[in-house]
Amino acid sequence: MGRTLAAEAGPDAAGTSSLGRAGRRSGGFLFPGAGLGGAKGPGGGAGPRRPLLPRRACLAVAAAAGCPRFGCLAKRALAPPSGRPGRKQEAGAACALLVSSPAALGPAFRGCCSIRRLAVGQLFSAPAGFWTRPPSQAPARGVDPASPLPPRLIVWPPLPRPQPRWLCATETPSAIIISGGPNSVYAEDAPWFDPAIFTIGKPVLGICYGMQMMNKVFGGTVHKKSVREDGVFSISVDNTCSLFRGLQKEEIVLLTHGDSVDKVADGFKVVARSGNIVAGIANESKKLYGAQFHPEVGLTENGKVILKNFLYDIAGCSGTFTVQNRELECIREIKERVGTSKVLVLLSGGVDSTVCTALLNRALNQDQVIAVHIDNGFMRKRESQSVEEALKKLGIQVKVINAAHSFYNGTTTLPISDEDRTPRKRISKTLNMTTSPEEKRKIIGDTFVKIANEVIGEMNLKPEEVFLAQGTLRPDLIESASLVASGKAELIKTHHNDTELIRKLREEGKVIEPLKDFHKDEVRILGRELGLPEELVSRHPFPGPGLAIRVICAEEPYICKDFPETNNILKIVADFSASVKKGDCRSYSYVCGISSKDEPDWESLIFLARLIPRMCHNINRVVYIFGPPVKEPPTDVTPTFLTTGVLSTLRQADFEAHNILRESGYAGKISQMPVILTPLHFDRDPLQKQPSCQRSVVIRTFITSDFMTGIPATPGNEIPVEVVLKMVTEIKKIPGISRIMYDLTSKPPGTTEWE
Repeated sequence: MGRTLAAEAGPDAAGTSSLGRAGRRSGGFLFPGAGLGGAKGPGGGAGPRRPLLPRRACLAVAAAAGCPRFGCLAKRALAPPSGRPGRKQEAGAACALLVSSPAALGPAFRGCCSIRRLAVGQLFSAPAGFWTRPPSQAPARGVDPASPLPPRLIVWPPLPRPQPRWLCATETPSAIIISGGPNSVYAEDAPWFDPAIFTIGKPVLGICYGMQMMNKVFGGTVHKKSVREDGVFSISVDNTCSLFRGLQKEEIVLLTHGDSVDKVADGFKVVARSGNIVAGIANESKKLYGAQFHPEVGLTENGKVILKNFLYDIAGCSGTFTVQNRELECIREIKERVGTSKVLVLLSGGVDSTVCTALLNRALNQDQVIAVHIDNGFMRKRESQSVEEALKKLGIQVKVINAAHSFYNGTTTLPISDEDRTPRKRISKTLNMTTSPEEKRKIIGDTFVKIANEVIGEMNLKPEEVFLAQGTLRPDLIESASLVASGKAELIKTHHNDTELIRKLREEGKVIEPLKDFHKDEVRILGRELGLPEELVSRHPFPGPGLAIRVICAEEPYICKDFPETNNILKIVADFSASVKKGDCRSYSYVCGISSKDEPDWESLIFLARLIPRMCHNINRVVYIFGPPVKEPPTDVTPTFLTTGVLSTLRQADFEAHNILRESGYAGKISQMPVILTPLHFDRDPLQKQPSCQRSVVIRTFITSDFMTGIPATPGNEIPVEVVLKMVTEIKKIPGISRIMYDLTSKPPGTTEWE
């Protein structure tokens, strides 16, 4: 799967071009950028800065994108970063939450393990005990300000059932929350539900699809609009409504929808608007509320207040669940499942696998737990050595295995093609010759399992008597479209801990995943409760596949049919002329790159990074290219695979960047900082036909609390400009590096990692 590419910019351009497709998470590039000076937003001071684009250009862009509102968007100040999860990422059916009593609210929206004990009948036909969060990029989150554990909503997918089963339960729910999904309420495959849920006198909150569903039931209409709303928007709210009590009249929220309410149902009133689009409805007398936006994600600034209003004030619930409850439940489950058997835990040294190991040590005898750290050859500089030393300080004896050769030459079995639904399989290429991100992850995940089996054999243990433990989190399962998370989820990317081999072991009951219902922020809180040192608990996440998914592998450039249209829209955003090739269009989106002859105005760049994906929905990532304007963007790529030389280059770039971040004292203010190597060689004269032989580096600073949504660190605000420039200077010294880029993308639309 080759990706990348680029274009030609006119001599007067600020260096715009497009580098192609490279993953929902990565991509090629389109570089708009022209005089990125800025002007303060209304009210001056802290308002976001707007690029100095002519008003007619903004309106022209709106017309090109088919959206009458984009002109307004371009003219008004936008608060936190925007983006769109994308059709692939906005997955899953509508879901519902039932709470059996006010006292039970805490367990209901805080953790799967405790809610299983509730005597609550099920609204839809789901197996007893089958509980899951909504299968989307941003799983629902709830509110419990009194508890140290970040709140969580528990939901399950609606399936056909003649009548609400919970009517027969010993306890009736205190409230129902219906979450969002990608379906249309008028589609043939729209999830079935029983309309009686709205007429039994219980408070109901419909989110996104849930609001549209509620509106349709009561006689309103929902239509597909000519434009999607994807990203962070400022909406007006009626703060006299119980749902929005205590809020300002203007609120920042995350909207991700294509359908919108057209005619509001009788008995309901509009309580929130995004321009002329209905963003909230309410029937206060029946305690029925709808929000087109997502209060459950961090990008909705006062989402927790909204959920608290609904759950506590409207539904009369209370939050009593604590992290201690959840810890004890995990320990109980481990003891019940493992018994006297042994557990081999794959320990990367990150917070997830370390907390998983700490739970196993609490639940089991020390001789039952076999901790193994596998160096797959894709670790950061001195990573395995530091992991072993840190774990020994915790009293965890870990067996370190150098398996780099096995991973480089690893293979796995894959479907014949994406369209082939037969059981037929093919053998993949070896990992060091693979360019597809999906295939790379699958090979790495399956190779981990193979190495684990070899360890079991070397220890003369019987495989059937040994469990495999790993620190799988809920987002891993959601993004991998695992049935453990939902039967309705759509694949975002396959995580290495949810490959076909892992799923087979899971079906056999041989996988222990005590954190499968946790998110990153919850794992960190649990780690502190378990007594793990803050240095380890707050460590920046590092993916299991390591640097293998931070190298954008490519063999040749690609071009897609939709490039000209995308390019034309960007020509209006910034004055430039380009002719661009782009990457693989099966599952990936474009990256837009910006270069300029002037010093970067970072607030203006962030503004453009929010605006561009809204106008061009096939762009999901925007980067700034350091250096002079890109006059001759590359039209080919440097052939790039997972070879030792390529990995050494990225390893050194990663080391330099993180070393500078640590020395600056800002490492704790940045949640994660992936450093990515792309196969792009800039600054070549096409007339001389120089071959592409260098590569470029991307610095991706990311700030988040839950790792499901987040923002880039803006130089000059969250991170000093001097720190970023020092990273650029040091990385540029590494042989073989062409240019350095800075990722300006929020999540959504882009994921944290590029692959």
